[in-house]
Amino acid sequence: MINSITIQSADREYQLLKKELSDLEIKLQSLSDKKNEYLRDIEDFNLQYTLYLGELIENILRLKKDILYKKTQSMNNQESYAETNKIIAQIQEALFRLENTLNILDKSDTRYEETFQLYNELQEELKTYNEQLNSLEDQLYSFDHIENYQSQYDFAKKEYQEYYKEYSQIKDEEQKFSLNETEKLELKSLWKKACKLCHPDIVSDNLKEKAHEIMQLLNEAYSKKDIEKVKSILKDLENSNFFKIISNEIDDLKLIKLKIEEYQNKIKNLQFEIENIKNDETFEIISDKTKWEQYFRDIKLNLTTQKQSLESEVKKLRNEIHEYFDLYLFSKNIVNITSQDKFEQYLESCYSEFENFFQSKDFKELHTDIEIILEIINQNNVIKNNSSKIINSFIILLAQFCEQTDSISLVNNLLKYLPEGSFKLQFEAKLIYITKNNYSDELIKILNLLQDSARIDEYNTKAIKAFLYFFQESLQQFQKTQNEIFAKELINTLIEQKLNFEFLQDNFLVGFFETISDFNIPQSLELVAQHLEQISSKITICNPDTLNIIMESSSYSQALKNLKHPTFETIRNISFHYIHSIGDPQELYDRLQRGEKIIDDENLLYKYLTSFGSKHKQKLDSAFELIIDKIKNKKFDIVDWGCGQATATMSLLDYAKKRNITLEIENITLIEPSALALSRGLLHIDVLKQKSYNIKAINCDFDCLDETQIITLMPTTLHLFSNILDLESFSLGNIFFKKVSNILTDDSIFVCVSPNRNDKLNSRLDHFYNYFNENFDTSLISSRNSDINGHKRYEKIFTVRRASQEISEIQATLTTPHIYQTLIAELDQYKQHISPILDVDNLEMAMQNDPEYIIFKVRKVADSLTTKIYARYESNLESISFSDKIRYLSYQNKVLTKTMKNYLQTIRTIGNVGVHEERSDFNTQQYDAHMMLFALISLVKELCERKFI
Repeated sequence: MINSITIQSADREYQLLKKELSDLEIKLQSLSDKKNEYLRDIEDFNLQYTLYLGELIENILRLKKDILYKKTQSMNNQESYAETNKIIAQIQEALFRLENTLNILDKSDTRYEETFQLYNELQEELKTYNEQLNSLEDQLYSFDHIENYQSQYDFAKKEYQEYYKEYSQIKDEEQKFSLNETEKLELKSLWKKACKLCHPDIVSDNLKEKAHEIMQLLNEAYSKKDIEKVKSILKDLENSNFFKIISNEIDDLKLIKLKIEEYQNKIKNLQFEIENIKNDETFEIISDKTKWEQYFRDIKLNLTTQKQSLESEVKKLRNEIHEYFDLYLFSKNIVNITSQDKFEQYLESCYSEFENFFQSKDFKELHTDIEIILEIINQNNVIKNNSSKIINSFIILLAQFCEQTDSISLVNNLLKYLPEGSFKLQFEAKLIYITKNNYSDELIKILNLLQDSARIDEYNTKAIKAFLYFFQESLQQFQKTQNEIFAKELINTLIEQKLNFEFLQDNFLVGFFETISDFNIPQSLELVAQHLEQISSKITICNPDTLNIIMESSSYSQALKNLKHPTFETIRNISFHYIHSIGDPQELYDRLQRGEKIIDDENLLYKYLTSFGSKHKQKLDSAFELIIDKIKNKKFDIVDWGCGQATATMSLLDYAKKRNITLEIENITLIEPSALALSRGLLHIDVLKQKSYNIKAINCDFDCLDETQIITLMPTTLHLFSNILDLESFSLGNIFFKKVSNILTDDSIFVCVSPNRNDKLNSRLDHFYNYFNENFDTSLISSRNSDINGHKRYEKIFTVRRASQEISEIQATLTTPHIYQTLIAELDQYKQHISPILDVDNLEMAMQNDPEYIIFKVRKVADSLTTKIYARYESNLESISFSDKIRYLSYQNKVLTKTMKNYLQTIRTIGNVGVHEERSDFNTQQYDAHMMLFALISLVKELCERKFI
């Protein structure tokens, strides 16, 4: 009987403990689910935070990195600045002593002349060092205190790169697995079910490791929103019945009691962790999704303020640290040039630096320098004809800079050399009104010249600007003579003549004449100044936006979607019919400013495609004929620069469709300052696409572009520059060239097509190509300036490959002299063949401070010498690259010896940015400069011996 009671008692205890264990399992799983749910909410919150604010945070980190980089650069100039200051102080002290000596000496004293000559020489030397000091000041930043900016920059760079990588991955995953609200709820339900079947805490010990493994896969799939993967895991768990719940598996009372104790401890820990999560200050916001949007907005406001502050600092740095160009040295060099060929070579070697320098200066600062330069050109007679593109570009640049001049000699000198075109007509008009005291009789002639210039430009902006300068000059003359009557007569005559001249009816001048008719001279001058500022101002889109640009959804998009067989022409026809339905007003065309305006009105989108779409398409189709074999049957990316409505990409898709060509496009980057045009561009690509593409739309201009946002993941990238490189709305210099070269892939194909307007604008395409030709392994496919179906065309199509040659191979063939002064002394013997491109007198200083200057200039000299030899045999100088000239002269024509070819290849390769950028160490750069000088001396010496030069 006692045994029976004992058994029943033990059985009751067993049942109670089993139930307690089972209850604890349920509670443990419930708490675990709650904790995981909270963690999932936090993870989702962080994801939304990153997606909402990531671009802003990325920009802030990039700006911090850029600021520290510029400060680091500036700090590197501090030592040179201090040294120059020290030398200046020594010269000033010497001058002071010499001045005292001259005051003591009698002029008849034989020592007086010698002392006076030394005094003058030191004055010149002081002037040179002061100019050098000023140039260094331009590259310095005023630091509040000296810090090690290099280590800060290294940290900021690493932080930016890590965040950029993380943010990119999050965006990619979000794009790959995008769920609606119903799917999100389903995912959560599936995940919970699966968790209950494989929770590591409640399965038998021998299966815990496997349960952890499956749980990890489940959580990863949930984080990525991969609903199909979660379904698959749940299905496997339900079918396998693999995991056994502990409470169903153990019978030993001792083990049951141990498990109960273990579960109680785990429950206690979970409750503590859950309380910690709930006590976090942000949990209140995280737990209420309705509060997220406002929370993100508040943070965005603070971050935007921080970003604007950093942008202001960057702008300040850009103004204080700029590229240095020595106009005095330029003038000094051209004094020694006596032939047009030499002048052309020299301009080729420094035109980009010259142009960038002028863009940062005001006319009042430099008008005297320009007059001196033109006077030297006159005296040396170095411009005998205006058939040279580089000289024409140079003269147009000077004319453009001197638009506001009233100097008769300056205008006459410019007119002597200006090529036929709009600028010459504008300066002919200018000469009339600055040389006539009473030009009322000549007014119609002035207006006719400006109207003709507008017709050549195919838009009115430059003619209007020239007219405003003319009007301003006239009013200022009337103000000097206090002649209000003549001013009124001029205004009344202009109002009468307005309808006879199209450019005066431009939308920009609407209301101008009517308003000015009621003003006195000071008020009129103020209104003219306002219009000049407005017409000269450059709109900058400096807040790159890639998140807020979405595909257009409108009646227009519906019309495109309704097209049975969409083509470029049928899409353009919709714009054409719309424009004609509203009367095709002239003011829309005027507002486009020949397609250069950043579009801010939907009607302008229709007008642009109607007016310019067909021209662009024909030129692009002709270009695609030449490169289609290079992109067929391979995966590639597209970067559409200044894409507008994605006209170039549209044209390529249409071209391929009509020829049944399948294009394996993976990624497309659209870069455009007009948000309206970008949105429509996304629509155009969507209508014409062959498959789905990964598209990134960057709403930004080129000057503020961050090239790290551009997607170039494939080995081949097609760069489309359609009607953009000829626009002067952005700086085409080393900063932009670096942005493009930083994203070069193994094979980069460039299609650059613009209208053939004038040599200066064409030279922008030439300089763009020349940068790559001089610094990378470049092959020119086409260089055409012929019209196509009546449409003017200027074209450069080329490929760029990263250099594959190894520097070590060249190092094995060359030795470096121990003392570089010996090299310079030897090079001085051949000065007449390398000056003024390479300034031998400044080589020693350059070797100490800037060996990259030597590397760049030696390559320029080698290119110039090769071109001179090549020109004896062929006339296609503009359509062949430096490397192709070397190959032609070495293998086809066989005029170069093997050693000459080796020297040229050495210079070309070491000077190749594609190789040289990996060799940023200063000592290595000095070694490279030594090798290049040695190769140049050897080359020139052999060329002279064989009478090639």
